[in-house]
Amino acid sequence: MCNMKINPPIFFFFIAVFCAPGAALMLPAADLPPAAVSAMKQGDYAEVQSHIEAQIKKIAAGKSFKELAKDKTFRELATLLDVIDTAGADNVSALAKTDKKYAAFLDAFFGDDAWLQLYSGAGLLPENSAVGLRVMGDIWAAHGNDADFRKFLSLTCGIGAAWGAGGNARDLQKGEKIKSGSGRRDPVWRYEFFTKSWKTGKLHKNFIRLRPWEIRFVAGTKWDDASLEFTQKKINLRPGRYGDACWAATYSGTSEFGDTIQGPLYYSPWQEDMGEAERTVRHGGVCGALSHVGQTAAAARGIPSYPCGQPGHCAYGFRLERGKWIGGFGGPDGGPHNYIFPGEAPTSTNLMEAAFADDNKVAAAYRARACARALEKCGETAAAKSAWEMALRATPHNWYLQLEFQKFAREHKIFSAGDWKKYAEDILKKYAGHGFAAAKIIELVENEFFGKMSDAEKIAWLKKVQDCIAGTPTSWATKLVPVIEAESKKLGDDAKTQEQFLQMLLETHLARGNGENFGQVLEWAVKNYVAKGKDKIFADAFSKAAGGNGKGEVGKDKMKQAYAKAIVAAEAARSGAAFNAISLKAQQAGFGNGYEGPAKLDVPAGTLVSDKGFMRLSSTSSWDSPCAHYNVLRPADGAFHTEGEKNAHVIVELPQVVPVSGILIVKNRGNEWRTKKMKIYRSTDGATWFEIASSENTPNQWKLEFRDAPQARWIKVENSAEGKEVFHLRNVLIYKK
Repeated sequence: MCNMKINPPIFFFFIAVFCAPGAALMLPAADLPPAAVSAMKQGDYAEVQSHIEAQIKKIAAGKSFKELAKDKTFRELATLLDVIDTAGADNVSALAKTDKKYAAFLDAFFGDDAWLQLYSGAGLLPENSAVGLRVMGDIWAAHGNDADFRKFLSLTCGIGAAWGAGGNARDLQKGEKIKSGSGRRDPVWRYEFFTKSWKTGKLHKNFIRLRPWEIRFVAGTKWDDASLEFTQKKINLRPGRYGDACWAATYSGTSEFGDTIQGPLYYSPWQEDMGEAERTVRHGGVCGALSHVGQTAAAARGIPSYPCGQPGHCAYGFRLERGKWIGGFGGPDGGPHNYIFPGEAPTSTNLMEAAFADDNKVAAAYRARACARALEKCGETAAAKSAWEMALRATPHNWYLQLEFQKFAREHKIFSAGDWKKYAEDILKKYAGHGFAAAKIIELVENEFFGKMSDAEKIAWLKKVQDCIAGTPTSWATKLVPVIEAESKKLGDDAKTQEQFLQMLLETHLARGNGENFGQVLEWAVKNYVAKGKDKIFADAFSKAAGGNGKGEVGKDKMKQAYAKAIVAAEAARSGAAFNAISLKAQQAGFGNGYEGPAKLDVPAGTLVSDKGFMRLSSTSSWDSPCAHYNVLRPADGAFHTEGEKNAHVIVELPQVVPVSGILIVKNRGNEWRTKKMKIYRSTDGATWFEIASSENTPNQWKLEFRDAPQARWIKVENSAEGKEVFHLRNVLIYKK
C-alpha cells in the first residue's frame, strides 16, 4: 500500500495484539451498553447494531487507530458489529425469533470473540443472509455441550461459511430439503461424519489443522452425504494417490440398458437407492462423474479438493499441504466449482494460498478490516484509512480486501492521481507471480491516472503490467486476451501506438513464460490484425519483437527461431488460429521445409481434414522443425522431432468431431527403426483415449482405413517402443468419411 506509515516493529506488535487467543464469553454485559444487552434478549439485532455503533463512536472519538488497536473492547465490538452487518441485522433478528435454540446460539456465539474471529476470517461469508449462522446454530444445538466442541470450531465455521456462500452453496442448501437418502446434504451430519472420522483415524493427519477457508474444500463438497460415506468406505489410497481415485468408476457413456449419459434416464433406475458416488462407481459415467468421484473420495479423507471444468471434460485437484495442488483426471487447472477468489486455476488457487498462508496475519487482517468498517461508520475516516492499511499490510493478496479498500478510498477521496499510481505500482510489486489478479485489481484505479499519461508513458505502464503477468504461472485456463483487449481499448485507435503495443506484447511474452501467454497474444493478433487485412502491422511488430528484420543470414536465422518459438507457443496454447496463421507466414518466408517424402502417397479414401486442424508434441527438441509442423498435416514435406522419452507422441486436434475414414502415417527417411512400434488413439473430449490401431513393425507408409468410421476430434499417434526413444515423422494425414 502506498502512504503506509506503519513500521515493521509496530506492525508485528499489532499482529500479536489482534491475534491474542480469546476465551468464551469475551463480551460480558458490562462491555455492552445496557440497551444493547436488552435488545439482544429481545432478538432485535437492528437495535443491537445501533447501540454498538454508538458505543464504538464514543470509544473512537478523537483517537488514532494506533491507540484504538490496543483497546480490547473496541476490537471485539468492531468484530461483533462486522458479523452482524455482514449477515444483515434484520436477518439475524429473524433467525433469533425462529427458534429458541437459535436465540441461545446467538447469545453464545456473539459472546465468544475467538469464535467470531474464526468465522469472520473464513474467506467467503454469506452476505445479507443468516444461513451461515443458522447452520452453525444447528451444529451448536446438537453438539455445543460436547467436551471437544471447541476442538472442532474450525469445522463448524467452515461448514457454516460453505453452506451460505460460494459455488456449492445453492446445492448444499437444496440438499437439506431432501429428507433422507440420495441427494441429502445435512450440515450437522457432515459435522458428525468428520469428527467421528477424525477420532477413528480415517482422515489425513492435517485435517485437524485446517482453517475454515480450507474446510470449504472438504466438508463443503457438492455431492451428497451418502457419497462421502460410500467413498470413504470403498476408496482407500495412499494420500498422494488420490489423483487416481476417479478410476474407482468405469468410463462409460451408455448404461447397461442402452441409455446415454447425456439423457435423463442413465442413472434413473438407481436414483433412490444409491448416492451419486455409488451410482457412478457401480454403473459408470463420463468425465464429470468420474472427476466428482475422485474429488469426493479425497474430501472424505479430510483432504481439500475441488472439481474443475476443462476443455471437453471435467477434472479435479486436491492437496495434502498448503500451496501444493495435485491434479486428478487431468486437473487441477481449470474453472474451480468451489472457490474463495473468482477466476481460473492456477491463478485463483495460487492467489488464495498466498492470501491465507499465515493464520495470524489473516486473523489480524480481518480484525483490522472490522475496525476499518466500524470507524468509517462512525465518521472517523483517517483512523479507518490506517486500519485499512493495517489489513492490507497483513494480507496484501486478499482480493476482496483490496477491492473494498479501493471503494473506501474513492468514496472518501483520500488519494490523488499520483497516489493511485503509487498504489497500482505497489500492487504490481506485491503481486509478483499473481499477475492476472494484479491486472484485475488495478483495472478500475488505472482510470484515475492513465488518461493523464503520454502515449509513450502508457506503453511503458502497460509493459509493467504485462511483465507482472509474464512472471505468473499459467495454464490453458488463464485468459490473457480479455486483459489485452481492455488495454488496447484504453490506448485508442492510433495505428502507431497500437503497433507499439502489439510489439511490446510480443516481445514480453516471447521472452518469458511457458508459451501459453505468447500463444494467446498471437491468437489475438491474428484475429485483430491478420484476419482484418492488417498483415503488415502484424509482420512489422513480429519482426521487431523477434529481434531481426529477416535480412541477411543472421536476420533470417533469428526470424526462423522466432517463428519456431511462436509455433510451439501456439501449439502449447492450443490455438489453431495462431498455429495456422504463424505457420503460413513461416511458409511464405521459406522456413517450412521438412523431410522429403516418397514419390507417391498411398492415401486412404475420404476427404482430408487434418489440414484444417493443428498439432502438438509431447516434447520438442533441438532437432525439431516447428516451421515444418504445418506440412505434417498436409501431403507435403513436413517434419517433427521429439526428445527421447517413453511414449513420445503427437496429437492432432481437428476443428470438430468427425467420422474418421482413414489415417496415413508417413515416416521420414533415415532412422526408420526408431518408429518401428506405434499405436494410434482417438478421443472426442481430449482427455479419454481409445486405441484404434497398433503396429509392431510399422511400414514407411502406414495406411489405415476404418469401415465403421469412428468419431474423433483428437488423434494421438504414439511411439510405443520400450524405454525412452525419440519420435519423428513426415506426415500424419487424417481423412473423414
